[in-house]
Amino acid sequence: MNTNNTVWLQVVIPMVTAVVSSVGTYFVTRSNNKKDLTVSDRQLLSEDEKIFRKELKDTINMNRDEINSLKKETKSYKDEISSLRDEVRLLREVNLHLEVENQKLVIKVENLSQQIIRLEKMNEKDMNENADGEETTNIDTSIEEDGLSR
Repeated sequence: MNTNNTVWLQVVIPMVTAVVSSVGTYFVTRSNNKKDLTVSDRQLLSEDEKIFRKELKDTINMNRDEINSLKKETKSYKDEISSLRDEVRLLREVNLHLEVENQKLVIKVENLSQQIIRLEKMNEKDMNENADGEETTNIDTSIEEDGLSR
């Protein structure tokens, strides 16, 4: 039995040792792979984060440039609006002046029209009174230069 035990020990011990070594190797390899994956994942995350940060900075700079451009455009529009307001004020003043002048001219035209009517009546009266053949001076009441005629 000793021989059987010895053979059995000679066979079993290497087998158990091989199994225990295999299991140990499996766990060590698995642990190393996890470390490598973790390091690789961290590197990928770090690279992705760098890319993301660069894109974010680029986007921020682009937006900043666009905002500055819009601010300049807005200032230009504000200046234009201010200029147009000043022009509108000036045009209102000129318009008011022209309206007053127009009213004065309308009154003057009415007065001149009334004067023409009076002169025509006086001319007609003089012609009727001097119908006996005397020469009379006929007052010409047409004003063609101003576009007015009787």
